[in-house]
Amino acid sequence: MMRAMKWNFSMVTLLLILGFSSCNNKEEEEPDYRDKWLGTYQCEEYLSVWRMTVDSLGNFGDTTIYYQYQNTVQITAKGDSILQFFVKRNNSSYEAVVRSSGSFTRPPTSYGDLGIGGNFVGDSLYMYISYPHGHASSSSSSFEGKKVKN
Repeated sequence: MMRAMKWNFSMVTLLLILGFSSCNNKEEEEPDYRDKWLGTYQCEEYLSVWRMTVDSLGNFGDTTIYYQYQNTVQITAKGDSILQFFVKRNNSSYEAVVRSSGSFTRPPTSYGDLGIGGNFVGDSLYMYISYPHGHASSSSSSFEGKKVKN
């Protein structure tokens, strides 16, 4: 009988120790490295549009037109390494893979495809978007902006 009590006491003690130790070993979630870049950025957008031209004599030339806008870019996280950039002026979203260094990219997958690149420096955003285009035209935007303090 004494032996059974010692064994029961040992088992209860062991279960209590395991129970308490498992409660204290909750894994701390590591913060997402992208969190510091999420939010709204007030940006200057510089848009350039290039078009090939042909005059009435069949001579080729080209024209480039430049535009400047005040713009807002909203950045959110998606998946485990993607940032989504919502550009207010054209009401469009773009995605890019971001590294822990702050550089991000989405290279074009084919001729005329969308491409995005850039980086974060402190509370600043520097981004370049090459828009899809045809064989006789192209357009791109560069953004420089500061994060809006909440």
